[in-house]
Amino acid sequence: MGLKNKLRRLLGLLEGRENKVAKQLSKRTGVSERQARRGIDKARELTGENETETENGDGSDRTRRERRRN
Repeated sequence: MGLKNKLRRLLGLLEGRENKVAKQLSKRTGVSERQARRGIDKARELTGENETETENGDGSDRTRRERRRN
């Protein structure tokens, strides 16, 4: 499994828990909660996990991850 796939898997596990993870990261490391949250968001951007679906024109705002579930 490539690094990008592992990162996508980790981001999937973080879904819905980003604030809790950012809080723990700030407690255990020298980064602020805001920096941790930005890092998570940046990782999502780099892996394409936060892209929305607009090409089908149905007006939905689903992420790639949600499309994969269906």
